[in-house]
Amino acid sequence: MNGVANDHVLIFDPYTAGHHLEHLSHLVRYEVSRETGRRLSLVVHPDIDERCPDLVADSRASENVDVHSLQSEEWEQIRGSSNLLGQSVAEWNLVRTYGHDLQVDRCILMEMNVLQFALGLPLQPVDFDVDGILFFPYVRIDCEDQSPLKRWLCWLEKLRKWGQTEWMLRNTCLQTIYVLNDSEAAATLREIHTTDVFTPLPDPVPEWEKSDNARDGQMEAAGEWSEDRTHFLLFGSLRTQKGIRQLLQAAEQLAPSDASRMGLHLLGQPKNEWETQLPRRIERLRRVRPGLHLHYEGRFLSNVELAQAIEATDIILAPYQRTEGSSGVIGHAARHRCPVIGPSTGLVGSLIQEYQLGITINATSPSAIRRAMINLVGEQKIGDEEKMMEYVRERTPDAFASALLDELP
Repeated sequence: MNGVANDHVLIFDPYTAGHHLEHLSHLVRYEVSRETGRRLSLVVHPDIDERCPDLVADSRASENVDVHSLQSEEWEQIRGSSNLLGQSVAEWNLVRTYGHDLQVDRCILMEMNVLQFALGLPLQPVDFDVDGILFFPYVRIDCEDQSPLKRWLCWLEKLRKWGQTEWMLRNTCLQTIYVLNDSEAAATLREIHTTDVFTPLPDPVPEWEKSDNARDGQMEAAGEWSEDRTHFLLFGSLRTQKGIRQLLQAAEQLAPSDASRMGLHLLGQPKNEWETQLPRRIERLRRVRPGLHLHYEGRFLSNVELAQAIEATDIILAPYQRTEGSSGVIGHAARHRCPVIGPSTGLVGSLIQEYQLGITINATSPSAIRRAMINLVGEQKIGDEEKMMEYVRERTPDAFASALLDELP
């Protein structure tokens, strides 16, 4: 395939959480705005009309962009799988079916991690090229500074993921594997697996709509963003990997005099065990540290609301427990010139340090998080705003879409 304008490209992404809908929207808007003559067919979640009506509306502006919602029984094939191997095969079967029926030239798997097992199976090759985005590359997993048992288990995980990657690479239809936001990992993977299929992909930083004065929003009316405190914000999916447990422990360890100078904002939908645990932990925190201004909204906020919150806050909290993947949080923080507290390890730590986006710590330690928060109270200059803007300029939504649709390696 040569990447000419009349290629028919299948975009396969049946999920809606996190970055999924945002990434799909970037591709649709890019294609509609350019009218390259290329045909784009998206295979997406059954409830796409309800969950992302703007994407569907944008697609209707071009006769070359089609949105195909999975049928409920097709979605059940994925969701009903009892294990990841079954899910992998179910997804790949849908890719093969849609790719064949739509007669595409190329398929882009918007998240190929689960599909690695099925991609390596000795099945009949498909008659189209396959590309995909690989998240959380194993070469970024840091096994140092752990107990002997944890270090051993960590290396076993890296070995397993090395094997998964080798297995996936058996598929001769694979042309390009995009590594999100990590040119170093892409180069390392090329060397380890002696193949040129790995290439970096910019993690897009969109520009959210915001009000003229972020402090005039609903949250300001509720008195959430007072000027006499330093405000810390954790947003997005509130789950274990985001460091919510360590953050709550850090907040409980604050001295009352330090807590009285801070506002802590937890804005996002709790996930998994935190759906029930988080409300209880917040009530406990209110009891033990009544001087801390604690603001919790257990729902996904709109882009406008999040833009208001980031503009109003002083420090973004990003104490990731797994650091080998990219982070949309640090991109949004950089766009708003808001410094972050993040991990010192992995890709996230490397990006924070390279672009001077804030400070890095041992994010697995509640004491380290607590000390960082105390040290930053009242600080006026954290990070480098010019470097923050450089980070954003290198990761525009158009750069992301162009790399996937136009710049075939």
